[in-house]
Amino acid sequence: MAKTTAEIPLKTRQALCDAKVTLDGLPARISGYNQRFARVTALPHGRSDEWSWETVARIVARDGKFHS
Repeated sequence: MAKTTAEIPLKTRQALCDAKVTLDGLPARISGYNQRFARVTALPHGRSDEWSWETVARIVARDGKFHS
């Protein structure tokens, strides 16, 4: 059974928002720790996509490289 956002603790989601990540090769940030889905936004004012917190946790643990 897949995890739901409720099973990803708030502290973990907050920590994920501090991770150093990229989106399509550009520096990016993760936001929305209190939302159902995480938003990953390329910096400074780039593309933005949403992912489940489970996916975000897996990508951050792997290499932090998001691809849209």
